[in-house]
Amino acid sequence: MPLAREPNQELEAALQPIEIDWYEEQEVVGVTPRDQQRFEVQKDNAINALRLARQADQAAKQLQLLLNTIAEWAQGFQGRWNSLILTVQDGSLLLLVVQHKKVCDWQMGESLAKLDMDIANSHDFHLLTFNAMVLPNVSTESLRAFVDERFLLEYANKKRPSRTRRKKPTGDRRVAGHEKTS
Repeated sequence: MPLAREPNQELEAALQPIEIDWYEEQEVVGVTPRDQQRFEVQKDNAINALRLARQADQAAKQLQLLLNTIAEWAQGFQGRWNSLILTVQDGSLLLLVVQHKKVCDWQMGESLAKLDMDIANSHDFHLLTFNAMVLPNVSTESLRAFVDERFLLEYANKKRPSRTRRKKPTGDRRVAGHEKTS
């Protein structure tokens, strides 16, 4: 028969939320962090800081979900794009899909437009603004017009090098039209 335990009052007190009431008369909140460097902050500032911290945590989770969603989409078009670039433009996240070919891949473009709309209409991404664009296989200089280098994630769709061994040449070798001298 298990022993009945008395509830740990300290633990229960630690798990209770600390209430900061907007309408309370006291205008200052006292804070004592782990390093014991106590400070006071205006009640309005404390509420706003806590709200922003909660939103930052939610935004980080949404960004991870967005990256997973993009990766899943990209697998369906493997071999048809050279790189995926996530950057920011005009305050929104921008996914640039650089095609493998210079000719427009309409099917990939339509699928990316659908992905863009699905993300825009999903509550799972309500803190993020997102746009997506397909580009032909262009030079690095041309891409710079779209990319903000302060925030840049790139996934390059590179083929792995072949693992076959190269045979050693036999016989007489010539280098740039000159006979090999030993």
